[in-house]
Amino acid sequence: MERRSIYTMKKVSRFLLDVVQVIFLSSLFVLLRPFSFNFISNIGGALGRSVGMRLPHRRRAYQNLKRAMPELSPKKQNEIVAGMFENLGRTFLEYIALPGVQIYEGEGDGSKSGNGAGGRVEVIGKEIIDQLRDDQKPAVLFLAHLANWEIGTLAALQRGVKIAQVYRKLNYPLTDMLIRWIHCRVAQEVVAKGSAGARQAVAALQRGSHISMLSDQKMNEGEWIPFFGMPAKTATGGVRLALRCNCPFVPVRVERIEGTRFRVTYFPPLVSRKKTVEDQLIDLLTQMNQLIESWIRERPEQWFWLHHRWPRGYKP
Repeated sequence: MERRSIYTMKKVSRFLLDVVQVIFLSSLFVLLRPFSFNFISNIGGALGRSVGMRLPHRRRAYQNLKRAMPELSPKKQNEIVAGMFENLGRTFLEYIALPGVQIYEGEGDGSKSGNGAGGRVEVIGKEIIDQLRDDQKPAVLFLAHLANWEIGTLAALQRGVKIAQVYRKLNYPLTDMLIRWIHCRVAQEVVAKGSAGARQAVAALQRGSHISMLSDQKMNEGEWIPFFGMPAKTATGGVRLALRCNCPFVPVRVERIEGTRFRVTYFPPLVSRKKTVEDQLIDLLTQMNQLIESWIRERPEQWFWLHHRWPRGYKP
C-alpha cells in the first residue's frame, strides 16, 4: 500500500512538473514572439551565460572538457564553458523566431552577397543540397549539437529538400507534444527515436525523403568508437539507415560566426571502401566521430559539453 502511495505521488509530481514546463515554455513563446530574431537571441545569450555559470551542471562540462582537451588553461576552460551556456541560451530562445528566418532571401538580387536572411546565414555546398533535392534519392544527414544545429536542416528544407527530422522523445507527454510541435515548424516530418521511429524513418527514406539527425550523443546500444582519443558509445542509427537503404550519409556543419550570424556547410557524403556491412558501419562511425571532433576543436564553445559522452571515471 505504501509503495502504491509513493508511486502515485511520483506520478502526480511528474504530471505537475509537466504542466509547469508547458506553461513556462508557452509563455516564453507568447511574450517573445513579437520581437526580432536578434533581440530574442541576445536575451537568450545573456541569460544563458549569467544563469548557466551558476548551475551545478557546469561541473560536468568542465569534467568533459578536461578529458577531451586537457591542454587547455583554466582561463580558456572558463571561456569555453561560459560560451557554451551563452550558445545554449541563444539556441533555446531562437526556436521562437527560427521559422521566420528566410535563409535564401535576397539571393540573385545582389544583396549581402546572396547569403540570404539579410546576410544572417552563409551556406556552403549549395550544389550538394540541390543534388539531394533533384536526384530523386533519399539520404541521411547527420549533424552535431553545435551552434544552432536547426539552421542546418532549415538550409536544406528552404531549398526544397524533403526533411524528416529525428528527435529524442521526452518523458513528459505534454512537454513532448510542445517540443514536437516546435520541431514540426522547421521540418516536414518528425520522427521520435525508438523502434517505431526507426520504422517510420525507413518508410520516409523509401518515399525518397531525407532523414536529419543529431549523431554526437551517447547511445547505450551504440558501438564503442574513439572520440577525442577515448572510447565513446556512438549512435549507429544513422549509418545503419544509410547502409540499409543504400543512400548517402551526408555531414552537415553549423557554425555561429558571431552572435546571430551563421555558416552552414554541406559536405560530400562519407564513403567506406570496406567489404562487409559491419566493417563499413565501424568505418563510417569512425569517420563521423573524427569529423565531428574536428568541428568541436575549432569552436569548442559551441558544443554541448553537458552530455555523459564518455564512461564515468575513464581517463585517456
